[in-house]
Amino acid sequence: GMKEYKMRVNLTVKRLLDCPLDGHSLYVKLKWGSHALWGGQQDYTESMPSTNRTIDWDGNGNKNQFSYECTVWLDTENASHEEKELAKLHKKQTSLAHLRLSLRKEQANENPIAKRKRKLGFVEIRLLDWAVLYGNQKEHNIRHLLDGTKSTSRLELAIKIEWIESAPQTHTSDTYNSASTLLPEISLPG
Repeated sequence: GMKEYKMRVNLTVKRLLDCPLDGHSLYVKLKWGSHALWGGQQDYTESMPSTNRTIDWDGNGNKNQFSYECTVWLDTENASHEEKELAKLHKKQTSLAHLRLSLRKEQANENPIAKRKRKLGFVEIRLLDWAVLYGNQKEHNIRHLLDGTKSTSRLELAIKIEWIESAPQTHTSDTYNSASTLLPEISLPG
């Protein structure tokens, strides 16, 4: 029952909350596809200053909306959300169905050692998880805790998944709602 579905991820990078770097400007680098792949799609937000522990990319006509197309494998007949079913699905995905968002400090001198130090943290996303949780073609606001940092910074995103050609039939968030317990995500009201 596994089938390929083509999806478009529409992503808005909204804000960073609880940022420990007031007075610094940061930007988000989006790397679509896996680490193993060179020449994948990369996008960048503009650099924005952190004030009152918040960076806001929303508004001012900023470039903060991105989209990416890839294929995910879904099993719509057996829409079980048990961990081993999800694990099976994860194995089947192509390495293109992946996103890494990293937060970086803007700096003038680009020597490699300084470059390594200027990352604040990152978020790794398996796009299958988003397809499963938010595949109903509506916009969802979510927050992700940054990895690779001791801070409690959270990146706020809006995502809308569109299905190209055909949409998975039984594919609603309700079918998979208990899958969300496996994912480090907090949905916002609204």
